Amino acid sequence: RYRRSRSFAVSAGRPVVEVPREGAAAAAMRHMRTALGARLLLIEGGPTLNGECFRNGLADELFLTIGALVVGGDGLPTAVETPGLRAAIGSSARLDLLHALPDPATGEVYLRYRVRR
Repeated sequence: RYRRSRSFAVSAGRPVVEVPREGAAAAAMRHMRTALGARLLLIEGGPTLNGECFRNGLADELFLTIGALVVGGDGLPTAVETPGLRAAIGSSARLDLLHALPDPATGEVYLRYRVRR
């Protein structure tokens, strides 16, 4: 899959920057900041990318939507996952609530948090 998407990007004239497998998020962010001049980045990633960003101190804020639906079961994904890292309260990121906006039409609540440093 990677080769196919890389070939597509190259054939479309898009530059491809390879980053190391370990610490990929940090390396990608470094590249975007130094080579591309990025100062602000919105990541709409899945739980594993979110986890890598939190684990490496790359996240400044977290936007979270609480839906009006309860799903039960074992092994369901969370908003932030860190494969191979055991969950512990001491290694958790503390957040400060910046904004909460309810949507009466859907029952959802949109939350914005800042990561405490």
